[in-house]
Amino acid sequence: MPTTSTDDRIKAIWAEFNEVLNAADRESMAIIMAIKLQTEVINLRLATLEASLARTPRGGGA
Repeated sequence: MPTTSTDDRIKAIWAEFNEVLNAADRESMAIIMAIKLQTEVINLRLATLEASLARTPRGGGA
């Protein structure tokens, strides 16, 4: 079974989001866009946190 990279999966999810957005009525579009934008903000914050954790030295244990 072929594996899908995280980036490929994210691209697929955004494509699905766009399909839903294109099929939505005007009121629903605003809600969907707000969700999408909030998701992108969270993604950016998590990426910053992940980078910060990667730079944090880990203890070797006692």
